[in-house]
Amino acid sequence: HASSAPASDLVHPLRVTLDPTRCVDRERHVAVEFPDGTAGLHVRHGVAVPTDGADADVVLTIGRSAWADMFNGRRSLDELLATAAATATDGAAVAEFWSWFDLD
Repeated sequence: HASSAPASDLVHPLRVTLDPTRCVDRERHVAVEFPDGTAGLHVRHGVAVPTDGADADVVLTIGRSAWADMFNGRRSLDELLATAAATATDGAAVAEFWSWFDLD
């Protein structure tokens, strides 16, 4: 059940949706901080590597229901950031990071 799954179970599976052609020569480590845990993805050399989120370049803080809304296409990241349903240390960097993934 997603509401009780570890943060890593919500974030790490997204690594397989990375489109390496969208992030050639780019590197970024993003942590996703849920109220009950944190997980991250570090993209480098066209590969997304699962992490615990420590020492991330950017942190996205988001609730589980807002995360589900974003990945089910109900609400955009921009909308979540604008309504404070999510916060980011750098919203533009987080948006660019997720644009490297094929999440449709």
